Amino acid sequence: EHGIPEGRSDRLRLLKVDAEGFELHAFRGLNLTRFPFQFLTFEFFPKMLRASGDDPVDLLLLIRYARYKCDYETRVATRATRDELNAWISGIKTHVNIFCQLM
Repeated sequence: EHGIPEGRSDRLRLLKVDAEGFELHAFRGLNLTRFPFQFLTFEFFPKMLRASGDDPVDLLLLIRYARYKCDYETRVATRATRDELNAWISGIKTHVNIFCQLM
């Protein structure tokens, strides 16, 4: 009765995920379609994601498929291919902070 409302809600505004390389696992555990946040932010550490057994591109695609537009897309094509995303990721020395907004 007093749970999280489904669909768009002005109560679910911002989600910050800091899971030290396990961001993909954290986002997979959420249902961003049913319970969308207006904004998402997370630290993107490609090396840490790989160390946890994940492909960094899979994280970016999961967020995209949940209907979010992220600020990194200004540096790479909006609908970048897996190869274009990998090329962008290869230029990341340590990490970048990514900010996304629900479309």
